[in-house]
Amino acid sequence: MKQNKKKKQIRYLLYISFVSALVLSLVRAGRMPVRAEDDVHYLVFASDYRSAQNGIETSMSGMPANVEYVTLIGDMAGEKGGDHPKYKSSEILTHVQNVFPKLDNKSVSIIWADHDSSVNDSDTDIVKGKGGYESGLIYTGKNSDGSKAYYIYSIGFNHMTDGGGASAQAASAFKSWVKKTDPSIPVIVVSHVPLLAQRGDNNGALYWSEALNYAATGTEGIVSTGQSGTIVRNVLFLSGHNYTADPEEYYYAAGSTMDVQIDPEGGELQSYASGLSVHQVSVYDAELQGYTKGRGVTTNIYYTAMTPGYLKANGNASLVEINDKNIVIRKYSSGKPVSAGVDGKTKEKLGEDITIQRFVLEVKGKDGSASVKNTDESGTLLNGSVFTLYDGNGNTVASYDSAEFKISTKDEVLVNLLPEGGKSVQLTLRQTQVPAGYKGSDQPYQVKISAEGDKTLEGHTYKNDLTYTVTIDGQEELEVQNTPLQAYTIRIESGDNGKVSINDKDYTGSGSVQARENTKLQFHIIPDDGYETESVYYNDNDVTSSLQSSTYTLTVSGEGTLKVTFKNIQEEKTPVQPETPAEHKNTLNDLLLYGGISAGGLVIALILVIILRARDKRREK
Repeated sequence: MKQNKKKKQIRYLLYISFVSALVLSLVRAGRMPVRAEDDVHYLVFASDYRSAQNGIETSMSGMPANVEYVTLIGDMAGEKGGDHPKYKSSEILTHVQNVFPKLDNKSVSIIWADHDSSVNDSDTDIVKGKGGYESGLIYTGKNSDGSKAYYIYSIGFNHMTDGGGASAQAASAFKSWVKKTDPSIPVIVVSHVPLLAQRGDNNGALYWSEALNYAATGTEGIVSTGQSGTIVRNVLFLSGHNYTADPEEYYYAAGSTMDVQIDPEGGELQSYASGLSVHQVSVYDAELQGYTKGRGVTTNIYYTAMTPGYLKANGNASLVEINDKNIVIRKYSSGKPVSAGVDGKTKEKLGEDITIQRFVLEVKGKDGSASVKNTDESGTLLNGSVFTLYDGNGNTVASYDSAEFKISTKDEVLVNLLPEGGKSVQLTLRQTQVPAGYKGSDQPYQVKISAEGDKTLEGHTYKNDLTYTVTIDGQEELEVQNTPLQAYTIRIESGDNGKVSINDKDYTGSGSVQARENTKLQFHIIPDDGYETESVYYNDNDVTSSLQSSTYTLTVSGEGTLKVTFKNIQEEKTPVQPETPAEHKNTLNDLLLYGGISAGGLVIALILVIILRARDKRREK
């Protein structure tokens, strides 16, 4: 019995292991998304480095290891003030990586400002929003299931300081962008220069305050305490540049008031605030040892505004945690208290944490889609096409290169284009690449995305009751037929001592190949050993010089004939001429003559030797 029980336990454990492995494999394969509700995002913000006295490492010490993005909000380097070291982008990245080794240049951004203008940042690409006119979205955080978690939007330095048309246009562009985003996704806006009316060098502040109020409420024109709205989106505004009369950092909660800077030169911004009560702001600046002056308008604000960390003075940084229900802001290494301004004037010491209830989306909506098939004349799916989807301004939205695909409201590329309840948007689909050997469609197809129902807000929860439909020329299915191009015959005449090869088939002598219009054919010309290509003609035109690596490439446009000839390249040896009979006779006579002379000479020499020896003997006697 015990043995059977043990076997059952083993089988049970094996079953659990198998199921667990299967679930993990599905998650890794992307077929089973990780629950987005469990996602927690940690972001770090600080500003105004400019001194080795309070290092980045010190200010960020003790933060969670899984921080996923760091933004340093201006005046991180430079020498304009005369005492600031030149920190390069690469050096600042190294400081950040000393705390968070997993972060790379795409996970760290610097909002360049006036003290950074002399720094060469070409050695690393971490700079965002550098200089005057580069306001815009710099980062989109994602949950583990691919959905959006938060946005980080940068205000260019000059867009906050210039006022007039430049600031107005940039703020207007931000409003156009934020209008297209899901209001349940928090928006973090970063600017080196604040909105407060103190120093008077942020002349575009009222434009941006109105734009931030619009992002938070969806209500236009909130620039004073006489105008109000209802908060429907979390907007967090973070800035540096804070060496003012107040040495403490500031925090303004959404729903409070703030003295917002107005352009002291008047002009367009003064006209924008026409009829408002503009007043002087004069405060003592301990660092500058004097009074600073700005002109402010006390304004209802529906965004949260604060200094995230002033490294030069206080040596602290802020950790922003975004989870499925709240936004929590924590100060690290803070040497001085952070001020809270309930009415724009009262200052209170800020606690360790700031917790803001965030807006969340309860997904119940129904997505829609329309299918597209690319086929031949018989209805068989045909690969090799590309279809491109364009918006109403002719900008590319998406490209599809499958023989069968869907245009779905689930596609991330369509998220910012989806209409509100009761409305629709028009897109255009075109076949921009045709399969080889076929003629496709030149027709533009009208894609319509409609939404019925609405997204309702109950407390801090958005309930999505929208139902989307997608149609193409009024239908949910589209079949694009591709017709074959005209077929032509190309004759091949290959001379002796070689062959022509095409499509892995060899041609010697005469032959032919069929090909459709606009098809590219490659004729590989292969001589026999000891031979080379002499000439190549196509339709009586000499194309020998067009050969590339013994290959002639032809784009078919009609009937034609390819003629190839080869020639022998072996060295020709000069033949030895046979000797004539007369030459043979002369040679023999010469041999007899010279041989006879040689023999006679030898006889004479022998006789002389005998005579001389006989004489020598007589003398001896």
